[in-house]
Amino acid sequence: MDLGRLELSDTVSECPYKGDGLHWHLTVDGERVADAAWSLPHPLPEGFAAAEHLCFYPNKVDLEVDGEHITD
Repeated sequence: MDLGRLELSDTVSECPYKGDGLHWHLTVDGERVADAAWSLPHPLPEGFAAAEHLCFYPNKVDLEVDGEHITD
């Protein structure tokens, strides 16, 4: 993943279990996908598994991990 394709969004989600999530816009081939991903910079204990990761919304982008297509 080329992190240069990401731009921090103004969107912040609030979750009482995982912590506040920052959102990221993704630009690919000149097309911008708004709030395509989120991250937890300061996760609560229930969100530790997502710490230091970008989490993409499968309904906004086509995801493939280890050759397997991910759906929502």
